[in-house]
Amino acid sequence: MQILFLLISLAAFFGGVLLLGGAKSAIHEILAGVTFLIWAVFLVGAGVIGAIREAAKELLAAQQK
Repeated sequence: MQILFLLISLAAFFGGVLLLGGAKSAIHEILAGVTFLIWAVFLVGAGVIGAIREAAKELLAAQQK
């Protein structure tokens, strides 16, 4: 799941760059900004998933001792 979120975030980032590079009006710049926000959400989601996975590993290791 974490890899999927990272891939989606990369796609959103490059999509935002392409949108911003080809912006012809203010609405296109706003759309690029929203795409960058989507990128940030997916990137943070991948980080949260990674943190939860690490915490789960630590809990399992502590329970086995």
